[in-house]
Amino acid sequence: MRVNKYIIAIAAGIFSLSMLSGCQSNKKADMNVSIQDGQVQTKLAVAKGSSVSDILKEAEITLNKKDQITPSLTTKLDSGEEKIEIARYEKLKVSDDNKEQEVEILGGKVKDVLEQAGITLGKHDIVNHDLEASCTDDMDIQVIRRVEVSLRADGKTKKTVTQAKTVKELLNENNIALSKKDRIRPALNKPLKEGTKVVVERVETRKEKTNFRQLTLVRIGTCGGLQHNTPIGTFIASEKSIGFDGLLNYYANREKLDIEFEEEFKKQVKWLPQLGNPYVANADKELLEQIAQDDMVRGGFFGPQGRRLRVPLADPQLNEKIVEFEYKGYKVTNFEMESSALAGLAQHMGHKALTCCMVIANRRQKEANVGYKNTIDGLIKKVLERI
Repeated sequence: MRVNKYIIAIAAGIFSLSMLSGCQSNKKADMNVSIQDGQVQTKLAVAKGSSVSDILKEAEITLNKKDQITPSLTTKLDSGEEKIEIARYEKLKVSDDNKEQEVEILGGKVKDVLEQAGITLGKHDIVNHDLEASCTDDMDIQVIRRVEVSLRADGKTKKTVTQAKTVKELLNENNIALSKKDRIRPALNKPLKEGTKVVVERVETRKEKTNFRQLTLVRIGTCGGLQHNTPIGTFIASEKSIGFDGLLNYYANREKLDIEFEEEFKKQVKWLPQLGNPYVANADKELLEQIAQDDMVRGGFFGPQGRRLRVPLADPQLNEKIVEFEYKGYKVTNFEMESSALAGLAQHMGHKALTCCMVIANRRQKEANVGYKNTIDGLIKKVLERI
C-alpha cells in the first residue's frame, strides 16, 4: 500500500510539473505583430522567433516582385511588439488636363504621386482622390483644373469657379447664348485664367418708326433777368433762344433755324468770329400761345453770363450789347443754359418745345431772390394747368 501511494504521489507530482512547464512554455512563445500594408493593417499573435516570411504566410499576405518590406523577409522577430511595413510597387496613370503620364512609386500617397509627376495644384483645382489616400494598383488619378472668373451678361455680374478652358465653354456652361451681333470680351477662343473678366454686350437692332409721334416738351426752371421789365419773380416764356454753345452747328438742316435773326444779332453786337457761330431757335408757336397766354413775358434768351475769374473776357462789353439788342420788337429778356438746345433739337426733330423760367436775379436792377425755392411752385402749377 505504501508503494502504491508513493507511486501515485510521484505520478501526481510529475503530472502537475508537466502541466506547469507546458503553460510557461506557451506564454513565452507568443508575441503581437502589426502588419501595415498601405491603408490595411493586420494584427496577429505568433511565436517568438518567427521570420517575417513565415508571419506573412500565416497572415495570407503575398508580395509582388518589386514590393519592398521592412524588416527583410529573413529577419526573425523575438520582441513583445513588432511591426512589419510593406511598400507596394505601383504603376499609376495620372491625368492632368487630359495629359496622361505613368508614374512608378513604392508605397506613398496620392499627394506623393502628384509631386513625383511634377504636378502643382492651384487654389481651385481638385483631384478625384483624397490627397492623403494610399496608392493602390487600381487607382486612376485625375487632376481637374479650375479657375475663378467674373462673368457679366444680361445686366448681371457674378464670380464663378469653372473648369471651362475657353470663353466659349464658359458661356455654354452657364447657358448663355449669343446672337450674331452680340459682342464678347475676350474672344470666344481665348483661354481662361485666374481672374479673367468675361463681358457679354447685347446688341439690339431697332428700326426707326414709320409712324412719327410728336412729343410736347416744356422745361420749367430759373433764369437771370436782363431788362427793367423782368424783375425778380417774373415768369418768362422764351419765344426765341440764342445759343452760344454751338450745339446746333454740328447738325444738318441748319436752315430750319432763324438765320435772319442770327445775322442781325451778330451785326448789332459786333460778334467776334473766335466765339463760334451763335444760332437762334424758335419755340413752338402753338405751345407758346397755350402756356404763356397774357401773364408771362415773351422774350428771348441767351447762354453765357459773362463771368470772369483771373482770365479776361474776349468781349467785356458783350452783356451790355446784348441788353441793348433789339430787332423786330424783340429784346433779349433773360439768360440761362438749356432752352436753346431744347428748342433747336425739338425743331429739327419735329417736336414741340418751350422753356418757362422764373427770374431769380436781375443784374440791371442789382437784385436777387435767394429764397426763390418757396415761390417757383407758382410757375410749376401754372404750366401744369395749361399744358
